Amino acid sequence: MENGNRKMLRPIVKLVRAGLAMAGLELIRRKNAPFGYAPWTDVSRLSVRLKRPIHCVFDVGANTGQMTTEFVKEFPDATIHAFEPHPATYANLARQPWPSRVTVHQLALSDTAGNVSFYEYDGEESHSKINSLTSRARYATAINIEPREIQVRATTLDEFCEARGIDAINLLKIDTEGYDYFVLKGATRMLSQKRIDFIFAEFNDFKEKPGTVGGSLNAISEFVAPFGFRFVATYTDFLFTDGDFLAVASVLMARSDH
Repeated sequence: MENGNRKMLRPIVKLVRAGLAMAGLELIRRKNAPFGYAPWTDVSRLSVRLKRPIHCVFDVGANTGQMTTEFVKEFPDATIHAFEPHPATYANLARQPWPSRVTVHQLALSDTAGNVSFYEYDGEESHSKINSLTSRARYATAINIEPREIQVRATTLDEFCEARGIDAINLLKIDTEGYDYFVLKGATRMLSQKRIDFIFAEFNDFKEKPGTVGGSLNAISEFVAPFGFRFVATYTDFLFTDGDFLAVASVLMARSDH
């Protein structure tokens, strides 16, 4: 009966594909999509292949919970920790009706702990995605935004996991506008003990551009490679070609034990 249903659906699918093609769109089965098309589909497929189920997700730089919402849907068995240090943005994040397996933290993750300078690029009440622990974030310098300095609490990923008794992070997503490398430096113990399976981090250039902080894919990859991480794919969100050529992209890396 199942095969019969599939046969009945085939002409309908063909018509849908043809209609989408005329509109400049394409219909792709997620399980058949190439790597680099949908990051959480890629993570799910690799978690099966590598026998590393997704039970714990860290959303570092959660903003108002855009990615956290996706993680809730994509990884129904996962405990999710969402980190957002900006006061107004955190308040918005905390107001969301999260399920009990989601915990939100008004914290920055870095390579040091304590009160640290934090830079908001669009004003005191901003929910900007480019708030950062650096005053020279790559994206912000490209569009000439001057930051306002405030103070926030920070900790390292290693210290947070030790204090909370978290033994493993299956998916570590980082989007901290130039500070992804330093978040990873603060996870040296977890990385060296092979307690992180997948890393999804933001980048802008191969090498760090002079006069800016962060955004270097080379720096990130060179740091995590000795811990067994290998390249999977990149995903480009935006590409600015007017003036300062700038990519806003992310890289997915998976730990290999070989």
